Order: sequence, then C-alpha cells, then structure tokens
Amino acid sequence: MKRRFKVLTIILFAHVCCICQTNRQPGDLQTPAQGKETPSDSIKTIFVSRQDFIINKFTSSDSCVVERNAGTVTVNQSALYDLDYNTAALSRNEYMDMSGSVVKKGVVYKGISLGLDWTPVAILNSSATKKAFLGSLDIGPVVGMNYFNVPLKLRTGFAAKKWSDSLSISGLNLSEFKNGSLNSDNGYYGAFEMGNFNSVLPFIPIHASVNGYGRNMETSKSIAGVGSFLYAGGLVSGDSVLLSYNDSLVNGRDASLSEAGDGKSRYIQNSRRVERSYTMSGSLKGKRRFFLAPDIAYSSSRYSMALPSSSTLTSDRSHRDNALIMTLASDSLPHINYSGSLRIDWEKEEKLGGKNIDMVMNGDSLHSDSMLVKIHDYNGYRAKMDHAVSMYSRKGMGFQYIFEISRYSQTYPLQYTDENDSVIRDHSDNDWIVQNHRLDATVFACKKLKIITSGEYTSNLRFYLDSTRSVNNVTDRSYKAGISVFYDPVADVRIEENASAEAKKTDFEYPELQAKNQNYPPYSRRFTSKLGLNWNCSAKLILRCDWNEIYSDQGYWYDSEYSSDTTDTASDNVKKYYAVVTKTWEHDITASAKYSFSNNLMLEAGTTLKNIYETDYKNKKYTPNGDMIKNIVIPYINVCSAMNEHLKVNFKLRRYIDTIADDYWDFSFLFSVSF
Repeated sequence: MKRRFKVLTIILFAHVCCICQTNRQPGDLQTPAQGKETPSDSIKTIFVSRQDFIINKFTSSDSCVVERNAGTVTVNQSALYDLDYNTAALSRNEYMDMSGSVVKKGVVYKGISLGLDWTPVAILNSSATKKAFLGSLDIGPVVGMNYFNVPLKLRTGFAAKKWSDSLSISGLNLSEFKNGSLNSDNGYYGAFEMGNFNSVLPFIPIHASVNGYGRNMETSKSIAGVGSFLYAGGLVSGDSVLLSYNDSLVNGRDASLSEAGDGKSRYIQNSRRVERSYTMSGSLKGKRRFFLAPDIAYSSSRYSMALPSSSTLTSDRSHRDNALIMTLASDSLPHINYSGSLRIDWEKEEKLGGKNIDMVMNGDSLHSDSMLVKIHDYNGYRAKMDHAVSMYSRKGMGFQYIFEISRYSQTYPLQYTDENDSVIRDHSDNDWIVQNHRLDATVFACKKLKIITSGEYTSNLRFYLDSTRSVNNVTDRSYKAGISVFYDPVADVRIEENASAEAKKTDFEYPELQAKNQNYPPYSRRFTSKLGLNWNCSAKLILRCDWNEIYSDQGYWYDSEYSSDTTDTASDNVKKYYAVVTKTWEHDITASAKYSFSNNLMLEAGTTLKNIYETDYKNKKYTPNGDMIKNIVIPYINVCSAMNEHLKVNFKLRRYIDTIADDYWDFSFLFSVSF
C-alpha cells in the first residue's frame, strides 16, 4: 500500500500544505497543540494502540509518547509503528517514527531555550516477490524564544536518506544494511515556527501563525510554508468584523516509495512541484435587530499547481473561486424559528497554469497537445438558497418546513479547428438545478405517545446546453413519505416504528432521441418498516430487539413515446405502466443485551439474522437470482471501558456467516492509557 503525504492543518481557518518529506510529515509545519502547561518535575506518558481486522486486511497503529519535565529541562520521545498487512496479496507495509527532542529553558536569558531534536523515519514495504526500504533522519539544534510575547522557534541540522528497492524477501537481513548496498542522499534542513492563535501580535490586534521548512539534499531541494492571520473586532454599532488570510506554498522535489503496476515497490524521484493555495475572507456579523440576526461574508481563494521541470504544461492548472454568503436567522421569537441563507459562487478553472495560448493549429505536436488540454478551461457559477421555518407548541406539537434550491452551471468557452476542419471543444456545458422540499410534522404528542409524519420531494435537473449531449438531459424526481411512532406503554419500555415509502422516477428531456434504442427511463421504489423494542430492565441492564423489513424493486417506466414501434407510437390508448425488472426482499432481526457493570465498564452482545431474496424478470416470468438469495448470521460483542480520564479500552468483534460469500471476521481494538 502506497504511503501518502500527511495533511497539515492549521488550527483556525485551515489550509492544506503538503511538506516534501519522506512519505510522512515530521510535524515541521504543524501548529503546536495548546493545552495545560506541564507542571515542573513531572513525567507524562501516553500510549495508544489500535488494531483492526476485516476479511483479509489487518491494520495496526501503536504509539507511545514520553515527556519528562525536570524544571528547566524538557525531554520528549515518541515511538510510532504502523502496519498494513494483506493476507491475500501477501503484502506488508510498515512505518516507524522515533521523533524526539530535549530542550533546556533559560539559556543565557530567561526567555530563550536551546535543545536538540531528531526525526528518524523508516519505511519497509514487502510483497511475495519484492522488498523495499526507505529511511530518513533529520537531526539538529533547536532554539526557542519569545519576542514581545510572540513565540519563535528555529530549527536546523543534518538530513540524510537511505533506500533500496531490491532487498531480500527471505527475511530481514541486517548485512544488507551494512555492506553498502543501500543508496544514500545527504544534506541539511532549516525550519521556523512563529506565533500562535492564543495571543495577538504586538501593536497589532491580529492573531498570526507562520511556519516554514526547507531542505537541501544532493538530489533534491524543497521549501514549504504555511501562514494564517486572523483579525476579530467589534464596531461601535454592536456589530462584529472577522477578517482572515491563509496561505500555503510547496516548492521542490522529493523521493518516496511507490507501487508500480505490478504491485512492486519502487523508489521514485518525483518531479519538482510548485503548489500554492491562499484564501482571503471577511465577514460582518450584525447584532440582533427586530428579532433577526444578519450575517454577510465574502471569500476569495486560488489554487495553482505547476511542474516546472516537466517538458509539457499539461499537468499545470489554476483554480479561482469567489463566494458571497448572506444569512438571516430569528432570535427570541416565541415558538417560531426561521433561518435562511443565500450563497453565490463564481469560479474559473484554467489548464496549463492559466497560460494563454493561440487556439490555432500550427503543425506543432506539443502545441496540439496543449490545445487538447486547454479546451477544458471552464467558468462555473453556483447559487444556492435555503429557508427553514419551524413552529412548535409547548406540548411539542408543530412542524418544520425546509426549502432548498440550487443551480450549478459550467461553460467551456475555448475551441479550435483541426486539420479536418472539425471544431474541437468540450461539450460539457451544463446546468444542474436541484430543488428540495421537506416537511416534518409532530401531529400528536403526549406523555406516552408521539407521532411524527414527514414528506419530501426532490427534483434534480441535469441539462446539457450543447446539442451533441442534449440526449443525456434528464430530470430525476424522488418522492418520500414516512411516519414515526414512539410509544411508552409502561415505564422503562419503549416501542418504536419507523415506516417509509419512496419512489424515484427519471424523465428524459427528449424522449424521441431515446426511442431509437428503446431506452426507457428508470424507475424504482422502496418500502421500509423498522420496528424496535427497548426495555430498561434495571439501571444496569438494557434489552433491545429490532425487526426490519425492506422491499425494493427496480425497472423502467414504459411509455409509447420511448418506443420506435410506429404502431405503438401512433396509438393513443397504449397503457403506461411500471415494468419491474428486479424485486428484492430483505428481512433481519437483531436481539441484543447491554449491561453496565459500573459507570466505567459496558458490555454489549447480540446477534443479527438476515435473509435476502431477489428475483429477476426473465422469459416473461420472475426467476430467483441464486447469487442474491442468502442468509447471514452476525453475532457480535462490544466492550467499552473508561476506568478514568487516563485509561480507555474499546473492543469490537463481529463474525459474518454467509451462505453465499466467504465468512469473515470484523475485529477492532483500541487501548489508550496516560499517566
């Protein structure tokens, strides 16, 4: 399994920035967690272990962090081990990280700290025919200080890598790591962290956090940075203003272990990559006036990615997005609540990194390839409006109505004429309009009985503007009605019933174009009943039983306008009907018991019995589908324990017994302890 770059997140108004580091990030650009200050002369240890196994895939993650605070000296050492193991493919991917640091405070001056940190990482990927290794080490001094109450940390040091994609598969042979068979790459790195969101900058009421990392190796160079700035303030009118700016940049190249098409690991030297993302936003939150609270916000963002070392620009792209959001909500109105919003987005996607080219054939193959990419530039427009109104009495009866409507449009403006005088363009210009209405009503409510009814209608129009694709213009309509009943016949006993019926029908915009292939519009239905009984036998024991019945069918809507048969088309008396192609019945019963031994330990055990039966329409009759007729038994047990805030255990075990598919286990275990 190929390791991906770890995602960096800034605590507030996050932006993602991929750091050029060996498959994982050592945390160079992560904002330090802000929590309670560790008391002097203390040792804190956190151990977390998680194991998951399902079918033939086993994943494990174990981590341990030990922090010693001895007055002016702080020692931190972590150990992380991740394992992904596939028993069917015989693949095994391991990741190890032993990052740590030692820092002494009050060096020279009270506000200055000096120390050493290290980040050794090892990755070992193996399969039945290949084994590969990649290791890296960053080690060097670290200096910390506070300047006008703004924290600043500087790091630099030695960086090294070792790798090989041709290790012995018979086992781990340490001699392969000693006899010089590993490739190597050496260099140096530098990093800084400045600011946090717990304090403001001196002389300016702005929260800021800026981090950067750079590395210079023999075969690669890379820099990365991320910054976030936030201003929040109030106006004399009682309104408040929020302004933010977030920026991230990656520039350079790196190496990683990757899997080729044959499943074997390879050491890949990635091309130089320049990736930048920024967002500027501002909002004005109005104070409550006449029972209403308004809010308006605007944001502008841009993402760009380029591969400067590539011989072509076909991978380069640039995307801009602007959004205007207005919201309005009621406040303190008796029994009546209203909220609504309007959002307008306009975006622009530009291939080739936004570079303009002449859309005329000139005989150059590279130029032709660029034009084929450039025609996928598009302008997008999105508008969405929603309203929600609810009114409930003190007894709980009332209703809630939600209305949503949105439109998304794309236009592809560029085109060119090829050597055959054919116009080449992207014909995906489209309009998508979605409309949704939902009504929930509590029609009866008393101490023992509560009845809620609901209805929902959704319309989804997918409309292509170009005639070459208009045959795919469709409108999907779905209808759903439901009722929920909650009945408490006696104390500690509850009976629940949730029943619903839904249907989905598709209408083609141009039936005559579908008639050539007798392509009838799809139609489907689904009926569901979920009955539950919950009995609180005592303060410690809860018994529950659930009985679910589901019937669904799929087919098409037969109408003469979709038929190429002239006799059918000419007849005005042809009956329209729903032709059912597949019918499916699902029955399942679950019985479970939950027992709390104490406030900190809970045990749940149960079993689910499920039956699935499906028939298909063939040769003018419904025939059972043997592949979809099966019985499933799922016994399970769950254990949850939280002895105190320092010790937590979660355990889950399920066994799937299937009369058709292979049986398998579903196992999960989580253990966490801190002291």
